[in-house]
Amino acid sequence: MRTALLLFPVLICFCCAPLCGQSPAIPTDSACEAASQYLSAYRYAQALNALGACYQHDPDNLVYLQQKALCYRQLGQLPEARDIYQQMLQRDSTQVQALNRLALVFRREKNLREAANCYQQLIALDSLNSYYQRELASLLQEQGDIVGALAFYQKAYRLNPRDLESIMALGRIYQELKLYPLADSILQEGRALDGNNLALLHLQFRNTYQVKNYQRTLDLGEKILSLSGDSTTALRKLMGIAHFHQGHFEAAVACLTPAVEQSNKPEYLHYYLGLAHRELGHLNRSVEHLEKALEEGITANLAVYYTNLAIS
Repeated sequence: MRTALLLFPVLICFCCAPLCGQSPAIPTDSACEAASQYLSAYRYAQALNALGACYQHDPDNLVYLQQKALCYRQLGQLPEARDIYQQMLQRDSTQVQALNRLALVFRREKNLREAANCYQQLIALDSLNSYYQRELASLLQEQGDIVGALAFYQKAYRLNPRDLESIMALGRIYQELKLYPLADSILQEGRALDGNNLALLHLQFRNTYQVKNYQRTLDLGEKILSLSGDSTTALRKLMGIAHFHQGHFEAAVACLTPAVEQSNKPEYLHYYLGLAHRELGHLNRSVEHLEKALEEGITANLAVYYTNLAIS
């Protein structure tokens, strides 16, 4: 009887191990399944809690580690996400997913140099990956390295000629460098892939205006209007000037009148309105707009404006 009484506490502790300071119960598959369901529902805080138990039970499982890093990144806890990706790379420096995700974290932190370094490592692992080339180009462009950006965008485009993001980026850079024929050529290739892409249309619209192809400018402007109903000041301004150069003076007035009221720099709009009204015989309105152009303090074009004002 005495032996039985002595063994009784031992039996109780054995049956209720968690209550007696023993090792916690091993997480069941249901905990990790719940984490997966939380991730699918974008409930990252709950997923992170569930993943903590899964990872503690199986610390060599990289999937749990990647998922924890994803949760931290989506929750905006960038230092924790960065630490996990760097921990993964310490285990294996060729971990492509860790390098990709670490680059995203660095980019969100505006650490562009380190983000670019990640993509350089990725390119060293896979030099035929157009995505890596394009992302590195974008980072170089953000840092002001236009020559480097141009080189990597061109590589990305050669590797994937259907990459519209590289096509548009090249179009923008060519425009900035005033290489308008090159810009038009690459943007036209983009239009062949997606004729209703508004971003491409806007780029080609501005490029065509720069080379003074006014009828094509108007055609592209009408296409933009038909797709989006876009009537921004910038669009109306350029279409109005194109109409003027094509001799469509009433259309020029119709476009430029609302644009001049919303423009921060209305000097040229007043100037073209003055000329358009003069062509239509509206001399009082012509003088009014030309005088307003002078009031805006134009310097390089003063002689031209005074000449047109005298003629009116």
